[in-house]
Amino acid sequence: MILETFVHPLVSVTLPLLAVVCFLLVISWAIHSVIYLIAVYLGRRYLLITGVIGIPVHELSHLIVNLLFAHKILGVSFFQMQANNNTLGYVNYAYNPASYYQQIGRFFAGIAPLIIGPLVILVAAYYLLSPQQLASLHELYVNHRNMISIAHFSANQMTEYLSMLKQLLGVFWVFEWYNFVFLFLAGCIALHIAPSKQDFFSSLSALGLLILTVTALSLLSTELTHQLYKWIMVWLLLIVIISAWAVCLAGIILITSFVLKLVKNTLFSYRG
Repeated sequence: MILETFVHPLVSVTLPLLAVVCFLLVISWAIHSVIYLIAVYLGRRYLLITGVIGIPVHELSHLIVNLLFAHKILGVSFFQMQANNNTLGYVNYAYNPASYYQQIGRFFAGIAPLIIGPLVILVAAYYLLSPQQLASLHELYVNHRNMISIAHFSANQMTEYLSMLKQLLGVFWVFEWYNFVFLFLAGCIALHIAPSKQDFFSSLSALGLLILTVTALSLLSTELTHQLYKWIMVWLLLIVIISAWAVCLAGIILITSFVLKLVKNTLFSYRG
């Protein structure tokens, strides 16, 4: 009976958390893929345009979370343009293996840009977007928050998600300078929000401790776990939107560069 009481919460916690990790892996793969396309077809200098903003936010995210979990910082570089190993920034740290708190902190330190990055974008939205846009975003969240569930997903919910994304597109269909500034800043952060392979391996090494911790919380309070999952779903939805914009921005960069090169080649051919 005691074993059953522990095993059931453990399974109910493990499966959703594994699903979340797999989801983050897919999102990170998609973002790294578009970054690779830009680097291959346009050159590394195009990454520096967005990287001037995105990479410092990425590395600052790692630094903040490492400090929160009392990790020892060994070295920090928020942005380096002349890196020979393609590392545009880094945060090196050490942790105490005997500390449960520092051990579990490795999970959050690894995915830190996916946590802090969206928060930075939300702050930018608060200060840059118009009151009407902010009110529309809040109304959109209030109208759709009840559908967010990590345990119950259906085709009807998928339709509602698509409807929400369509409405979200309408919110940002505003031809004003502040809207373009926000979209550019959000795109710069989004393109560099994905953790590196090394960061993910670091997070996965602490996943077991995280599962045990959340399982213990679920034994103490089912309602607390339910609320935790609700916030996780809100966070994941935000990441989906941010990642979609990252892919769109990469597409815009690639298409614009292709058109400019085509125009340039056409002009030179006429002159010749």
